[in-house]
Amino acid sequence: MTNLLWPGDHRAGALMSDESLLGSMVAVESAWLSALAAAGIAPAACARADLSKLLAHHDGESLAIEAEGGGNPIIGLVELLRQRAAPAVAAWIHRGLTSQDVLDTSLMLGVRAVVEELVSQLRQQIVALTELATVHRGTPMVARTLTQHAAPTTFGAKAAGWLTGIVGHTTRTPITAAADAFVGCTDCWGQIAADVVTLARPEIGELSESTGANRGGSSSMPHKRNPVLSILIRRTALSAPPLAATLHTAAALANDERPDGAWHAEWDTLRILGRRTVVAGSQCGELVAGLTVHSERMSENLGATDILGEQRVIAELAGQPPSATYFGAVDRLIDESLDRARRVLGQRW
Repeated sequence: MTNLLWPGDHRAGALMSDESLLGSMVAVESAWLSALAAAGIAPAACARADLSKLLAHHDGESLAIEAEGGGNPIIGLVELLRQRAAPAVAAWIHRGLTSQDVLDTSLMLGVRAVVEELVSQLRQQIVALTELATVHRGTPMVARTLTQHAAPTTFGAKAAGWLTGIVGHTTRTPITAAADAFVGCTDCWGQIAADVVTLARPEIGELSESTGANRGGSSSMPHKRNPVLSILIRRTALSAPPLAATLHTAAALANDERPDGAWHAEWDTLRILGRRTVVAGSQCGELVAGLTVHSERMSENLGATDILGEQRVIAELAGQPPSATYFGAVDRLIDESLDRARRVLGQRW
């Protein structure tokens, strides 16, 4: 893969290219077929199916064009694979999966390949910088702070600084690590708030915020109860990542022994990010503590929608009656989450 507008792009080879990601998508579908067969749900032929042989060279381009219709390439890929696979296998392709399952897993396969390449590159860089720092331990040079000459240093010391950046991934690790931790918090709180905002819509009505202290009122529409806490949390979740990006940019441009501007940019950025994170945390604590769950409305919405169509198809293919109470791995996922929470609460902070 090459890119005329990004010289050197060829060095990445096929990593995360359309072709490699399409291959990963097919690999995920194949692995799922094998899992269905291993569980005794799908016929044994599914375990032996090599879906990658069903692809043609031009498929990637056509799937990319068709993806606009459904918003992702998986829909067209599944249709293509079902058309070309043997009938006994075609009926089982993608059964029980979603487009997000396949796409997200495929991306992680691509990321894993990228990480493996980066680890190899970093090892080479560490060896080279170790040699530079050793050989030039006593090689003197001017140190610079705020673009001006300062007390002398050695090139070995500068190389060691670079080396520290490689093995820690930035010489400003405490700053960027804190920023990443803050954004990690606002990310998870933002997801909570996004769900609440959606489920608190009048037409859904499955959740509602606490209305204490006249919160959520409107100046012009007395009946309104706006999900204010969730909205404010979402505000932070939207604005926090750019602040962290500023800190990463400052770390990447931290030239000399005391950067001119990059160092200064950290101060107020980190302060704002820290304060806003604390505010959002307090708001999210209040949100989840005062959240009202309307289980009866959840039941009504569930009953008004036919969401068991895929389950009936799988049951019919398997020659078994569908289960009326099947929730997949929900119990295991909940137990794992609770176990993690207990372990965290049991730790000394």
